[in-house]
Amino acid sequence: MPPGMVMDLFVPSNPDFRLPSCCGCAHTLAQLHIMNSAPEPFQMFLSMFATQLPTLFVCLVAGLVIVNRWKSASAASLWAFLGFGLALIRCFALPIAQTLLQQWIFENGQPHGRMWAFTALAVVGSVLHAGVYALLLVGVYAGRKE
Repeated sequence: MPPGMVMDLFVPSNPDFRLPSCCGCAHTLAQLHIMNSAPEPFQMFLSMFATQLPTLFVCLVAGLVIVNRWKSASAASLWAFLGFGLALIRCFALPIAQTLLQQWIFENGQPHGRMWAFTALAVVGSVLHAGVYALLLVGVYAGRKE
């Protein structure tokens, strides 16, 4: 058989039948089916959203602090509120966008022509992140006297 050709294997109907793998462990047919099936969109969203939880927590605490200190530094508070608000929006927008993007890229079985979209989303995410930093920087210096 030429290299790269896949042999047709007789696979029993028993889901507990174990196939050896390259790493030496044996997986059941049911486990192989689970590993090869794509996750549900909601599972993908939750997985990506979990990475945003620390930022989400900081944004919520910062929002409470900003609202409580609004009267003492209203100009700085406005910019800080906008910065942390943008970070909060980013916590939800990026995982949603990534989930939708993955669904779109892999839906027709031709992902090679659509991989540019991951780069575009990464650039948009970086621009939003830079916007957060810019708003927070303005917040640090807003309302200060020379």
